[in-house]
Amino acid sequence: MPRSPGYRRFQDSKIRIEEALDRKGLKPRDDTSVLNALEQEEVFIAAKTWQRFWEGKQNIHRSTFQKICQFLGLEWQEIVEPRSDSRIGTTQKLGHKSKLSPDNFVRFGGDWQKLIGRTTDKTGKS
Repeated sequence: MPRSPGYRRFQDSKIRIEEALDRKGLKPRDDTSVLNALEQEEVFIAAKTWQRFWEGKQNIHRSTFQKICQFLGLEWQEIVEPRSDSRIGTTQKLGHKSKLSPDNFVRFGGDWQKLIGRTTDKTGKS
């Protein structure tokens, strides 16, 4: 069965998430307090979405994953499972940004073809 689009976290990142929640005075299993804290930061998610993020077994929407990480003060590129989304470079390792990160996209002037190293000749052929 194909994976749904989105991201999921590394299983090894649970400790980092617990530490980030602890710094905010939150407990991961207290869904209500976590959801209330997220709402105060104008991040609105369902309890099931938080549970999927916390458990790290199912993908959640990319932007939601990134917003949760931002709320926690974590770099999403450092905790995302490399192959949870085909848009992440397959060589990405823990702690390294994807070749297809937004920073790199901007650096290449918004040209995905240049970013991934694909070039075309004047006839449009690769």
